[in-house]
Amino acid sequence: AASLRSTPPADVLGQSPDVLAEYYRRRCVGLDSAGRLTFYQAYACCVVKKLKTVVPLENVVKYHAWEQERATAMLDALRSRNRGDGTMAVILDVAGMTIGKHINKDFIW
Repeated sequence: AASLRSTPPADVLGQSPDVLAEYYRRRCVGLDSAGRLTFYQAYACCVVKKLKTVVPLENVVKYHAWEQERATAMLDALRSRNRGDGTMAVILDVAGMTIGKHINKDFIW
């Protein structure tokens, strides 16, 4: 898993991660007041039924694992600088999500 940290994202996804921009919005926003490494993730734009026509879901799962390894590498770097508390928080933006469009067999895959 640690070797995944140094793998270029395009190698993990099988194509440029730019293709995910329309479907997958996630970014690191820094440390929160409790010292946790914090990410923001918007789900309303993630329509898996459309996404899987652009990128195989197996590759998206691998990319997600890569993101987790990169986040862990960020925690390690913070820890080496005596920053942060070694934990992560994720802000989930679910505004605009619907059961019919987003939470279906494609999403739960």
